[in-house]
Amino acid sequence: MHLRQTMIPSIAVAVAVAMTVAGCGGAAESGPASAPSQSASAVPSTPPPSAPAGNKLGDAIPFDENTSTITFYGYKHNATQFGKPSDSAYVYGAIDLKYCLKKLPKGYSAVSIGTSNWVLKFGDVSIKSTGHAGGNGMKPEYPDRKEIKVGTCVRGWLEFKVPKDGKPTAVEYTPAGAPEPITWTP
Repeated sequence: MHLRQTMIPSIAVAVAVAMTVAGCGGAAESGPASAPSQSASAVPSTPPPSAPAGNKLGDAIPFDENTSTITFYGYKHNATQFGKPSDSAYVYGAIDLKYCLKKLPKGYSAVSIGTSNWVLKFGDVSIKSTGHAGGNGMKPEYPDRKEIKVGTCVRGWLEFKVPKDGKPTAVEYTPAGAPEPITWTP
């Protein structure tokens, strides 16, 4: 599968290089969830049809001809650093992410990442990111419209307005031009 990030002309390189992200660490990593207990039934258990198949927490997934990796580390529900939404049926949730650029894809001079490619799934409901919190989110914040230098990683939290009750069933990242998302199951 051939996936591309949003590309920027090389002129923008000089401007974006001055911006840095203090995010290759810092956010606490969530441990893996405990495995469900096995039943004594001879019939193997299968996930319900609405449960998406996907990668697990901490899996670094290569994409775009293996030039980049993206990792989902965890989810925090009711991330109160954002305040509270005006609708009491919702809270803010945040996901901990890391993007690494190993090398530039052929024919490109720069790679830029953003927040609009991320979706949280709550069953059949898809929730797009609220975008960059402008300094008001959990620290470090995942960057928006940020050019990434080759050989570097950025890590940070990205916020979503989510239902007060329930938890996400999947996290999806769809690089620009990709035919389908990369999916993790929290």
